[in-house]
Amino acid sequence: MDMSKVFEKCFEKWGINAQLAMMAEESSELSVASLHMLRNAKTDSDEKRTKTLKAFAEEMADVQLMLDELLYYFGGFPIDHTENSDSFHDYFYQVRAYKVNRLLDRLECVSEENSQK
Repeated sequence: MDMSKVFEKCFEKWGINAQLAMMAEESSELSVASLHMLRNAKTDSDEKRTKTLKAFAEEMADVQLMLDELLYYFGGFPIDHTENSDSFHDYFYQVRAYKVNRLLDRLECVSEENSQK
C-alpha cells in the first residue's frame, strides 16, 4: 500500500490542525498505556497481562502511524527561511542521529561506571 496516498487523503479530509491534535491525543493514550504496563506487569492474571500488552501495542501503532504521517507532511518544509536551509525531513534525521549517539555515549558511561565497581 502506498502510504503517501493514504497520508494525502488524511490531510485532505481532516487538515493539518486536526492531525496535530490527533498526534497529541494518540501520544496521551500511549502514555496511559505505558502506565498500565507498569501497573499490570506483576499481575497474576495472564488475561490481564495479555489485554494490557495488546492495548500497549495498539497505542504504539497509532503513535507510529501519526509520526509517519506528520514526517510525510512536514518532510519538505524548510527549517528556516535561508536559501540553504535543511528540510524538516533532513533535520529530523540529523537530530535523531545525534540523539542515538548521545544515548550510546550514555550507555558507554554507564558500562564504564559498572565495570569500576
